[in-house]
Amino acid sequence: MRTKFTYISFVLIAAAIFGIATTTCTAAQTAPSAAPIDRFLGTWKLTTQKAPGVPEHESIKIERVKDGIKFTHDISFESDTELNYWGVMNSKGAFVTMTQTNGKPMNEQWRITHIDKDTLVIEERPILGKKEYKLSTDGQTMTERRTYSASLMNKFSWPVLSFQKLP
Repeated sequence: MRTKFTYISFVLIAAAIFGIATTTCTAAQTAPSAAPIDRFLGTWKLTTQKAPGVPEHESIKIERVKDGIKFTHDISFESDTELNYWGVMNSKGAFVTMTQTNGKPMNEQWRITHIDKDTLVIEERPILGKKEYKLSTDGQTMTERRTYSASLMNKFSWPVLSFQKLP
């Protein structure tokens, strides 16, 4: 009788462990994953060395807000030119007018055209350009590559900019 009890106990314990393991694995597989934009959220500071076309200072802040994803850019050049602007984009792909921090609208519109865990692409108009942001595998470095379809803009060799994520 003791042998049967031990065998039945073993089967019941094994079934219980299997059930717990299966439930745990299923829960881990169905747990919601982070949205691709989440890796891009934060404040990014320009780290590219000074060269033609590279701003003296640039920071990009990407954050979630009620209506979508807000991009805030602060850029300054040696010529005392400063650009401080923001825009809130949504996942529907509609163009939004960028706004200066003083509240005045800019003559520039952006929209998100592609996003995955490592790449974010923003289309700009009226200059018909794209900004492609790519993350490093650790998510601490981001590069920006600009391309333009307007022939005037393509005459300039646009540098690839590199940004470091701030803590």
